[in-house]
Amino acid sequence: VSLADTNVLLREQLSQSEQANQILREDLQKLTADWTRAVEEAEQKEADWQREKECGRSRVGQQQARFLAVWRSVVDLRRLCHSVKTAADRDLWQLRAEFSRLSSSLLFSCDSVCSSLRTSAPHNKPCGLPHPSSKCILPSPDSSPPPLSSSILGVFTMAEIKEEEEQRMEVKLLCDSEVHQRMEVLTHSLQEDMEKEMDRLRDTERTLQAVAQAVVRLSRVLSSSGWTLAVPSDSVLSLDLSSLLSVLSQTESVLQCRHKELQGAELSVRRLREENTSLQLHLKQLEDQNQHLDVYTQQELAHTLDTLNRENEVSTSLRLQVKEVQNREEEVKRENKRLRKERDLLEDRNQELETETHRRVEAELLENVQLSERETHQKMEVLRLKAVLEREQLDRQRAEGEALDARVALEKCREEVLHLSSSETLLRQEVENGRNALEKMSVLNSSLVSDKRNLNQQLLQLEVELSDSQSQLRSVRSEVIAVQTDANALRRDCSRLRTQTEVDADDIRRLKERLAELERGVEEKENQLFSLEEWQTSGQRL
Repeated sequence: VSLADTNVLLREQLSQSEQANQILREDLQKLTADWTRAVEEAEQKEADWQREKECGRSRVGQQQARFLAVWRSVVDLRRLCHSVKTAADRDLWQLRAEFSRLSSSLLFSCDSVCSSLRTSAPHNKPCGLPHPSSKCILPSPDSSPPPLSSSILGVFTMAEIKEEEEQRMEVKLLCDSEVHQRMEVLTHSLQEDMEKEMDRLRDTERTLQAVAQAVVRLSRVLSSSGWTLAVPSDSVLSLDLSSLLSVLSQTESVLQCRHKELQGAELSVRRLREENTSLQLHLKQLEDQNQHLDVYTQQELAHTLDTLNRENEVSTSLRLQVKEVQNREEEVKRENKRLRKERDLLEDRNQELETETHRRVEAELLENVQLSERETHQKMEVLRLKAVLEREQLDRQRAEGEALDARVALEKCREEVLHLSSSETLLRQEVENGRNALEKMSVLNSSLVSDKRNLNQQLLQLEVELSDSQSQLRSVRSEVIAVQTDANALRRDCSRLRTQTEVDADDIRRLKERLAELERGVEEKENQLFSLEEWQTSGQRL
């Protein structure tokens, strides 16, 4: 009854410990779920902050681009205004110069006309009476004809005066026509300049309207984003330069505020990351605490079990040990059967390997015999070729035919050499297969060694347990002795397997040496064939 009660108490304690472990596992699962949820929320918040940061950066970039575009348009407007001003000043100076030239030319022409009119006035007054000095016109000191009369001289002077007046009138008309043409050209050029200036003014007005529209858009964006403008929308729409500059300054302040907001968002993201790291550290601490609790509970359970086992050693240890010994004996028997089966398999494999090695050795011997026969045949052919070469000195025609035969024989020899090389490759492949088999055998040996170690450990445990229970279980000694005999048999089997593996290793070494000898023989034969070919080529040359 006491054993049953103790078993019931043990079962109850085990169930309680299992329930406590289950509760701890549920708590751990909840903690892990909360931790994963917190990590996911932190990642989601971080992703949201990243998105907001990217959106803010894109908005700031767009606003900066707009601000730069507006600033560029303002700079372009300033340049255009400056260029228009300089062009207008240059055109005005050119017009002033043209007007000064025209006025000077007109004054010069008027002065010339007035002077001509003044000079023509005293000639028109004495037209009825000839001037006393007119007699002296066209004097000729050596004139032999008689002097002309005063009436004839007066007629000549009137005709000359009329011609001069006509010429002056023509010159005056020409000057007037030139002045009119120059005035028309100047008026046309002035009209063209005025049209160009009007076009430039229209372009400047359009650019100013575009700048004003851009500034209006900026003001609308700022008002839509929640920023109050110090400048009213009417002044922005009225294209006032001060209002435009104030809007631009407000955009700069807004951009600075957005930059500050972005910096604050980055700081909050850093704080969230730090909180996440602190949460992870806290979770790790909780996990460590849970592990310590598990270890502590396991230690307590082990201590209670040890105490109960110590209290019930006399009653239950013998039965449990007997059952364990029986189970272990059954396991040892199974292991023995398995090892015997593996030993049989290894013996079968070794026999197969031996048969394969015998076959390979026989094949190698046959190949060696064939090679020796071929060598004798080649020696006979060489002797025959020597005779043919001696006969060739007497008859060149026969020598040519025999040379052809020798070439055919050489080709056959080359084919045989190729066949030998192929057989050599086959032998190498077989050697590699043997190596693979040896590697498999080594793996099996390592597994056997590990099994042996396990068996030795089990045997040691059995010996310890049997030494502890010798005083109380004399009837079990015979079974333990049987187990020891089985273990000794297993050891013997293992030693046999070791010796067998050593023998296999020796056989493989011998095979390797045999292969090396075969390779040397093949190389010697190749050298002999090469020397024969050289000797034949030298004979053909002779």
